[in-house]
Amino acid sequence: TTTITTTTTVLVDVAAGISISFSIAINNSSISSGSSSSSIQPTRWSAQRVQREQYTNTPFDAAATLATTTTTTTTTIYFTTEMVYEWMGSDYVDLAPLQEAASLLAEKANWPPLYDVEVLRNTTVPVAALVSYDDVYVEREFSERVAHLLGPQCRLWVTNEFQHSAVRDDATVFDKLLAMSHDEATIPS
Repeated sequence: TTTITTTTTVLVDVAAGISISFSIAINNSSISSGSSSSSIQPTRWSAQRVQREQYTNTPFDAAATLATTTTTTTTTIYFTTEMVYEWMGSDYVDLAPLQEAASLLAEKANWPPLYDVEVLRNTTVPVAALVSYDDVYVEREFSERVAHLLGPQCRLWVTNEFQHSAVRDDATVFDKLLAMSHDEATIPS
């Protein structure tokens, strides 16, 4: 048998663009539950649950999918982007110590509201944001709704030139957004 080290898996993950920080691993589901409502329900590993309930009735079997070579058999593969699943605490050695904390957070029901719509509405704080037209993580319409809520102080740069990681991928993006927030630059066209 071949043993794959944590270093190897991290290098593969980095090469594939996978990056799971500890803070994201234990907070991923709970940060997605935030709302302005006071009746927030426990997430109970919502991404994993929704995927199982709505898209498949059985867990995804990568080996079986890769072994399928016939053209008559099709297996749908659902890409899940940044989701963190309960099983990752077992699969990722570095996340194992966080499994109990992540599970406790997934069952937590008494979160305070994440934001106050009235405080956000028509902010006086200058805001500039880049919205990737086909962002794989955030629906463009959701970002546009938030921008509308923030009011005229929010300058929105909607583009398909960059992805979700625009600020990390191109240092000029941050400079442009900062200039936009200070009315020193126009929205690129």
